[in-house]
Amino acid sequence: MLAHVRQAIGLAPHLKFLAEIGWSVFLVGMLGVVWLLFFPDQTWMPATMLAGCLIGGFALVLLFTHPSRNPVKMLLLGLLTNLLPTVSTFSDTMSYIRLMAVGLASYYIAAAFNNLAMQVASGGAAMWIFAALIVVLAHTLNVALGIIAVFAHGVRLNMLEFSSNAGVQWEGYPYAPFRHMTPLEKAAG
Repeated sequence: MLAHVRQAIGLAPHLKFLAEIGWSVFLVGMLGVVWLLFFPDQTWMPATMLAGCLIGGFALVLLFTHPSRNPVKMLLLGLLTNLLPTVSTFSDTMSYIRLMAVGLASYYIAAAFNNLAMQVASGGAAMWIFAALIVVLAHTLNVALGIIAVFAHGVRLNMLEFSSNAGVQWEGYPYAPFRHMTPLEKAAG
């Protein structure tokens, strides 16, 4: 959402800035949809506001992605160029929800190991050492997995999804690890 706001600021006063504002509003609506999928009884956004964000945001995107004096051309070009990004927005939002799921999984792993340690400790005073060992090792592993998750999921989401919404283009050279390079190519680097 912030990437689209930044894009809108850069495009203002051109009419295309309204399309970027539309994407931001649409993303708020999409977050509301995903929230309803996970927590159907806990709405943080009234249904009329949710529909307004989705419909209003999408209308701004359709109408102002390709501003023109011809409204039919404007609408058709907006529809054709934004159909896939609209579906992609849902998957991007679900990807961010995955971070919540990783945190929730970490909680349940910790709870399972705590329960295991309590069961071991109930075997007598001699078993407390094993219970303490289970707790220390399990929570150390859980924290290590949490650190890996931050890099594996958070960096990926920021690098790919945020940067694509910010308009960053990734360019480079083809990856060919087993290609035979001539001496001239090796010298060129």
